[in-house]
Amino acid sequence: MKLLENIWMSLSEHEKSGFERFISHRHSKQNRADLDYLNSRLNAPGKIPNKDAAIRKRLNQELIKYVNLLMADGLNLAAKAQQKLNVASYLLEHKRTKEGWRVLRSVENWAQEHLDYHLLNDTYLVMIRYASSAHSEPLNELISKKKRAEHQRNEEEELALNLAQIKDILTRQIETGVDQFDSISEIMTKSIESNHIYDHPKQTLDLIEMVRSYRLARRNLSDLPQFIDPIYEQVFKSDLPDLFLPEKCRCLYILAHAHYRNHNYETADGLLKELTISSNQLSKQFTQRYQAKIIALRTAMLFLSGDLESASSKLEAFLTGKNAQADVKDGLNLHLTLVTLLSCQKRHQEAYRYFSYFKHSDGWYAKKMGRDWVMRKNVIKAMIEFDLGRDDLALLGIKSVQRNFEDMFALRYYELVGPFLEVLVSFIDRPDTVNPELILSLENQMEWTQGDADVKKLAYFSWLKARVKGTEFYQEMLDLIDVSFSGKAI
Repeated sequence: MKLLENIWMSLSEHEKSGFERFISHRHSKQNRADLDYLNSRLNAPGKIPNKDAAIRKRLNQELIKYVNLLMADGLNLAAKAQQKLNVASYLLEHKRTKEGWRVLRSVENWAQEHLDYHLLNDTYLVMIRYASSAHSEPLNELISKKKRAEHQRNEEEELALNLAQIKDILTRQIETGVDQFDSISEIMTKSIESNHIYDHPKQTLDLIEMVRSYRLARRNLSDLPQFIDPIYEQVFKSDLPDLFLPEKCRCLYILAHAHYRNHNYETADGLLKELTISSNQLSKQFTQRYQAKIIALRTAMLFLSGDLESASSKLEAFLTGKNAQADVKDGLNLHLTLVTLLSCQKRHQEAYRYFSYFKHSDGWYAKKMGRDWVMRKNVIKAMIEFDLGRDDLALLGIKSVQRNFEDMFALRYYELVGPFLEVLVSFIDRPDTVNPELILSLENQMEWTQGDADVKKLAYFSWLKARVKGTEFYQEMLDLIDVSFSGKAI
């Protein structure tokens, strides 16, 4: 299908009618021919003959102009500023010098305020081209400004390229399971050592995101706060334009999460309070986007601090409240967390009822949340089935997990999941075959293999350990975190 047909089919009926009016202004034979072609060819069903080249060429050109006009209403601020630069160039070219320079300076001010170095560089190029005007600054000053803007633009592009490389490596690593951390580390170190990144808040946040992804992939966030803290102080705690409030909020959340993972709960809570204040300065939709993330972190901190009742009551109140707002992923994670908290309190029937929230197939959840999440959901459900005395359903559930996720057990992070599930199956099927000595052996393997405590893994293991020993699940988990993984990030 040709360009003309593709553009035409993308338009709504209202937009098609608008285009017919758009070309009707010509009042010529060409106009009548083009309208006839529209009605007889483009609006007709079936295959469209590829002929009448002159008409098609004119319609292509007119459609492109029309689409650009349609897009103009939806342009972001940067694109609109670029349009103003085009208007300034047009005015200067047609000798409307005073007004042209007035528009140029407004574009320059906008680009400086929003740190748009590409636009700033282009603006100085236009200024230099018309520097002979009486309204111009001295040429030497313009050249100096242009060189500085060009340097900042090049720095921005270099950082963007580095970040793209890191993202590509991380994606391939997830797909192949091949460890490529050395390659990532080399690129990351190069970016961090380039102090100019701190002149670019958006790119700085991108770098923080990439470093965080790298650390999460390695299950090691122990030094992440030391990396982010000075960046936040230097870049995001300064007087940034309101334009960068979203970046500041995201940085606050990442930093709060990093401190939480390192057991610095007081610091994390202070950062969450600052995040609440900053996000409230933005739109209601943006504020609501962080509500779920904030409640998730506060719930986790209460849970790991030993206040299980407050953790579950606050989370349940949020999820059942009228004003609760969460995107799909946050909502699913919070409901699964609540199921775990209720199970810890032996409120198994209530916990099981919340599984009615998960109405889609496992395939749907795998696409939305990842297979890891689906595996966790199904293991938790099987454990609650066991707690409710439905041993047969619990056994079927665990065996289903073994079949459906066997390929994941070959990956380094999941290498102990397979042996754990085998022990779990043995315990559900024949409890007398699993004794505390076997649990201790499995626990030692977990501690030896996993350099950093993983709360999710600890939760499943603590459940099994408590059932075998006849102790409390929640207390076993707290003890395992405090004793076995003391001082390490979770």
